[in-house]
This record gives sequence, structure tokens and C-alpha cells, in this order.
Amino acid sequence: MRTLALSTALILAACAQAPQGPQNFKELLKITDTTDDPICSLSLTELRANVSAEALEAAKADAFDTDKIVAAYADDPAAQIRINFRRAALKRRLNAVVQTPELANKYYAEMKPGETNPKTLKAFHDAYHFWMDRISEQDQHGTPESPEYNLRFCVMNEKRAVLHAASRADILTRVKAGVTLPAPELIENINHETVLETAFSAKMMSKIFTPESVKNLSPLDIGKMRSDQSFMSFDPKTAEAFWSERDEELSAMMEFIEKTDFPSPAEKLKYMTDVDQSVRKFLSEADAKAHFETEAEYDAFRPDIFSRLSKVDKFNTAELQKMLDGRGWFRDDIDGDNAARHAWLIAQHADQNPDFQQDVLTLIEAELDAPGVSKSNYAYLYDRVQIRYADGIDGIKKLQRYATQGRCSGPGTWEPFPFENPDDIDATRANVGLGTLAEYKSRFKNMCAEDQR
Repeated sequence: MRTLALSTALILAACAQAPQGPQNFKELLKITDTTDDPICSLSLTELRANVSAEALEAAKADAFDTDKIVAAYADDPAAQIRINFRRAALKRRLNAVVQTPELANKYYAEMKPGETNPKTLKAFHDAYHFWMDRISEQDQHGTPESPEYNLRFCVMNEKRAVLHAASRADILTRVKAGVTLPAPELIENINHETVLETAFSAKMMSKIFTPESVKNLSPLDIGKMRSDQSFMSFDPKTAEAFWSERDEELSAMMEFIEKTDFPSPAEKLKYMTDVDQSVRKFLSEADAKAHFETEAEYDAFRPDIFSRLSKVDKFNTAELQKMLDGRGWFRDDIDGDNAARHAWLIAQHADQNPDFQQDVLTLIEAELDAPGVSKSNYAYLYDRVQIRYADGIDGIKKLQRYATQGRCSGPGTWEPFPFENPDDIDATRANVGLGTLAEYKSRFKNMCAEDQR
């Protein structure tokens, strides 16, 4: 009896010392925002017992509003990005309804970049790419509804919160001390900070790039530094002058890409995607319109975007064709980090040569399990190729499979073009690592200004 009483007392003491999960959503956000406590292994049993599913969904919708977080922490960029990523981690934790802390702890232990506390620009750069590589592998870890998928993503976001907060602090220190251009490593790290929001990167760019700081740089130097950034603070405010300078940069970049003997396909492909994105960013009305001082200048600027896009896409397509001559699709283990992803992006935009897109699709199909080759990227290109036949070409009429291609059907509303098996579309998308169609359509809420049908 005495032994039993002692055992009972020890069990009760152990229970009393065990950490208790949050009781409500307010407590959960306090843990997320004000502590460094692990989120992904956190017990939510008490919270789910105390808060109704409807109330939890309402609280989540408010908590995961990135714009609100950006505004609330506008004066503290490091805290801003840290809380954004930790809340993104929390969202993934809430998606994993099943309580499996051992699975989260497995991912905590497995996913560690080479240098966990980076200090140099290169170390930060390497850490960024470590996590980008892990994200590219995400479709190999369950479906978007599974605990495996969500807890792995949760751990990634939690650790990225630490990385990006430290990187922002490092960037702020370097910019305050003064930057000697071209500073390519610093510029690239600043470009990485466009994730989730762009205000911080834009502010840093405006401090670095001034007419005085760039007066001795060539169009090629400036073109390289733009990376995937479209505008710099010193850009002309008239459409004609803007395009005059930008065309020189684009021509210099394309000549550089065409004539340089790069050490790896990955490095060349990176420059090709930089040029692609630096022009495509103009398509964002918010990014473009904010640059011009009058509505008339913006209206004069916009039509010329498409002629530059056509030129860049034609150039990149031709270069990619030459790179693929006599070989298979790119793999990250052979061709360098992000080679497969960057090559896919170029192919995705090769609409002027649909036969080449079809050839690329065949090459990707043969390497779907290779390092860096994404099933979700394959799905986007598959649908892109299919819609070429949507109205019937050569007597053939086809449907897309994954519902990735569509158009705005009204303000704030996007609809996919016709697709196969609509009753099973979410399962079809999940097989290639894509979220539900409803989630995908919601991304276009702020992009669709009018009916494009």
C-alpha cells in the first residue's frame, strides 16, 4: 500500500510539472509572438477543447493577415519578419489536427543548415538556399492535408523566422555603415527579404541605390544588381526615359548571358530567371503604378511592358533550347542548386514556342524523382501545354488536369479554364503537392480587378 501511494504521488507530481498547452487563441498568439518556444510540437488539446471550430477559424483569419503584421511592426523589420514566419508556422501547426509531437521533433532534428548561426553574407545566402531546397522537396512529404506535410512546413517556417530576423538585422547594420557598389552578395540577400512582404527590401534598396552611388556603374552592373527587382529609387519618372535606361540594361544582360562561359548550368539559369522576373514584376500594378508620379505616365509606361516581355521570353527560350541540346532535364545534384526550378520557370514562359514546351514536359516527366525536380512545377507546365489545345488544334481538344491555368471572372474572382475530373480535383492536385482549388483561387483575390472573360 505504501509503495502504491508513493507511485501515485510521483505520477501526480510529474503531471503537475508537465507543460500545459494554451487554453485559448490569445495565449497561443502570445507564445508565438513573444517567445522562442517551439510551435510545431506544442500541444493544442486544451485549446481545441475550449474554442469552437468556428471561433478558431475566425481567429486564424485575423491572425494570419500579413498586411496587419507588416503595419504593426513597420518600425522593427526584424520583429516583423520573425512574427510573420512564426505565425506561418502556427498556421501549419493548426492544420495538423492530429497531435504528433514526435513527428515535429523528428523534423526539428533532421532539418539543420550547415551553419545554424550565420554571420557572413555568404553564410546567410547559403542558409536561404538550404531552406529553399527543403521547400522544393515538400511534395515528397505527404499531401497538404497530412500531418507530415504540415508539421514539416511548420518546422521550416519556425526556423526561417530566426534566419530572416537575423539577416534583416545584419542588412540594417551594413546599410547604416555605408555600402560600396556593386555589393552583389548584399544585394542578393536583400532580394531574398522580399518573401512575405517587399517594404523592407524596397527601403534598403532606396538607401543603397542613388544617382550618386551608381553614376560610375555600367548598364550591365545595374542590370545584375536589379536581380528580380524592377525599380530603383533613382529610376526616371517618365516612361520614355525609364525604358531608354532599362533597355540598355536588358540588352547588356542578355549579351552577358549569351557570351559568358558559366561554371555551371545553375548559374546561367539564375541570370536568365533574374531577367525574366525583373520585367515580369512590372505587371504588378501596385509595384509599377507607385513608381510614377502621374496617372498619365503610368498609362504611357504599361503598354511597353509586353514588348519587353516578348523579347526576354524569346531570348531565354532560345538559350534554354541550346542548353538542352543533346541532354536530359536539369537536376540539382548534377547541374547546381535550383537549376531544375529556374529552367522550369523559363520553359513555363516559353509560350511563343509551344512545341518546345511540349518537349520540355517530356524531359521533366523522365526526371520527376530527381533532386530539385518539382511535381507541382510539372503540373503547372502540363496545364500550360494542355490549354493550347483547349479550343482544338489539329483536330485535338484537350483539358488541363490540375486547374492551374485560368483568368479573372470578375473583381476579386479567378476561375480556372475547363479541367478533367472536377469532382476529384483536390485529390488530383494533392498528388503533385498542390493545395486545394479553393485555396489556389483565393490567391487571386487582390490580383483580379476586372472580368477578363
